[in-house]
Amino acid sequence: MKRLNYVLTQATSALWQQPTAVLLLILLLSGGIRLGMMLLRDVPAAPTRRQVMAEELLESGQLVYCGEYFPLCDDDNQLTASVEPLPVLLFAGLMWLFGTGTGAVVAVVGQQVLGLLTAVILYHILQHLFHNPAISLLGTFLWATYLPMITLALYLEAEILFTCLLLLAIWAFLHSLETGSKLTWAAAGFCWGLATLSRSITLYFPLIMLLVAAAHRPTLRRHAAGMGLALLAFGLTLTPWVIRNTQVFGTFLPGNTLVGYNLYRHNYFLGDDDFLHYGYAKDADPVIRQLIATTPNLGGNENEVEMDAFYKAEAIKIIKAYPVRYLQLSLYRFAALWTDFEVQRGQLFWQLVAVENVALLVLAGLTAVRHLPHKPLTLLPLILLIAYFAATHSLIIARMRYIMPILPLVMGLAAAEGERWLQPLGQRLSPWQFTPNSLASSERKL
Repeated sequence: MKRLNYVLTQATSALWQQPTAVLLLILLLSGGIRLGMMLLRDVPAAPTRRQVMAEELLESGQLVYCGEYFPLCDDDNQLTASVEPLPVLLFAGLMWLFGTGTGAVVAVVGQQVLGLLTAVILYHILQHLFHNPAISLLGTFLWATYLPMITLALYLEAEILFTCLLLLAIWAFLHSLETGSKLTWAAAGFCWGLATLSRSITLYFPLIMLLVAAAHRPTLRRHAAGMGLALLAFGLTLTPWVIRNTQVFGTFLPGNTLVGYNLYRHNYFLGDDDFLHYGYAKDADPVIRQLIATTPNLGGNENEVEMDAFYKAEAIKIIKAYPVRYLQLSLYRFAALWTDFEVQRGQLFWQLVAVENVALLVLAGLTAVRHLPHKPLTLLPLILLIAYFAATHSLIIARMRYIMPILPLVMGLAAAEGERWLQPLGQRLSPWQFTPNSLASSERKL
């Protein structure tokens, strides 16, 4: 038994001294899970809006879509900015190269590869933050084996590409803070712009970061030129989308046209007795059609931007009438964002995922409290990004799918606290003691 204990100690010690090898094992495990998913499920798993738009783009050369959010849509009024363009363009490009069916399959395979890439990027981000391979590998393992995101990669959606670009931007940002390199500052802005062209929720976060930097004068003085370069790269990356929307809709639009619809759909019932629930499209559709039919100043030929403004105005009226209920519903949505409460009903798998997400969030919060005073410059942007994501979605629309792109950061922060909790366990279980003293002690016992 002592011999086995010694062998296990030596083997695990050697393994942890080679974090690259452990990372490779994690990637192989994740790749195996992803391959199994693709073999067991249809690929793509089901048609999505972005997949349909990509197919329409190949046929018409335009971004067009008619959905429930836009009842006035017809053949002459279907130009859309309801979703961001980058994923649709990439899906359409693959369909053009390989054919519609094969291109969709290639896109799913590509998303699974991007999922593996995000794990590698996360490992390097965590190494930059904590300089601790155990934390980095634990956080990477949690993310690389996270089944909901692996499953989501079977659909042609934006989250996989968005997550990869977001993590690349964060990695470049952290590297820029350390080195002051103008090149990596530009890369951070460029990746952030591409991420925004995948999901525009990140559109206003650079402004928040500017305010934070302005509050910390030494950082602003040291990195002012680099930050300016990052903002320039960010703006230039968004420019083609802004120009296209100006030509199509005649107005400045750097994001999408679904904010107003979602704000109305998920808040129109604030005056009801039972208002703490998810806003399903099937329930909202007749209400929206009735609203449009009874609004005399709608001409029936409004475009998406005009309807977006209409929905926003109507939603704000309701929110102003019930501000306390809106706050209560937003807090309810915050819980649903992490748990899919009342969205995924009666499925044990999603209940277990909800428990995992809540545990990760609590551990990440403990890490933030413990480490933020010592690492304010590097941790604060990540904590603010998580808070920004959660708050923005809680105010408008909340599903677990929308929080997944920042879960790698949550898992990374949770891993730091988890590693601290696991240390006493490692000290009690001698096969998992990796310190030089414990190894020497094992050798003497033999």
